[in-house]
Amino acid sequence: MYPEMTLKSGREAALLRGHPWVFSGAIAGIKGQPSDGDIVLAKDSRGQALALGFFNSRTDIAFRVLSRDCDKAIDAVFWNQRVQEALRLRQRLINTKTNAYRLINAEGDGLPGLIADVYHDTLV
Repeated sequence: MYPEMTLKSGREAALLRGHPWVFSGAIAGIKGQPSDGDIVLAKDSRGQALALGFFNSRTDIAFRVLSRDCDKAIDAVFWNQRVQEALRLRQRLINTKTNAYRLINAEGDGLPGLIADVYHDTLV
């Protein structure tokens, strides 16, 4: 379904420990022709699926994890759930005396590369 990115032998350790990125030097090869920003499936050197994430050939951080559930559909439902989870967390944590806060904090909310701040009634 997705293009596949295979890691060099032994380079899957960081992903398996929960690290949200794969650096370009850890990549052995890519099956398919993903464009920058496409979702790819990361696999270890033995072909074991590890994670789904964003691919970028132009940066040192070549892969950013979206889901460690490799069967997860990355669709509108996925994105909506992640945003709703971030909103629920902030609603529990935000002091009612403030009207400015970070709603989405990239990898911290499972939305790599996305930051969204609220300033009163404006989202940026």
